Amino acid sequence: MILSKAPLRVSFLGGGTDNQEFIENHSYGCILGTTIDRFVYVFVDDQPSFEQSKYKFAYRKVEEVNFPSQFKHPIVREMLVDLDIREPLNIATMANLPGRSGLGSSSAFTVALYSALLSRVRLQKTPDLIAEYAIHCEMRIVTG
Repeated sequence: MILSKAPLRVSFLGGGTDNQEFIENHSYGCILGTTIDRFVYVFVDDQPSFEQSKYKFAYRKVEEVNFPSQFKHPIVREMLVDLDIREPLNIATMANLPGRSGLGSSSAFTVALYSALLSRVRLQKTPDLIAEYAIHCEMRIVTG
């Protein structure tokens, strides 16, 4: 089993200046924030062979599919497709604080999931690589 975690954050000012539309209109964005000692956790393990579905993702609901492209959760779907993961996986997430709290839980989830999946497929991971891919997922894949 692989466990990955990423910290939640508090933004003091500038929230929204990192979105693509703002940057296109103003050429830059600027945020002041910090991480806190609360985390989003992602667990990745083999999907047991007795399960009917090949892939399972448990968050506030449970998705069970046979192909990564069938996941409704866009981050999970795109990462598994991008990394061409074909072996059966069971993925679960939890956090010290509830999602939608305004503490960057979706970004923390994206970072923790990518880090766990890179470990799973034994690919080199660096903080810069993880950050760049997380930004790509959040700004380009999810928001279009």
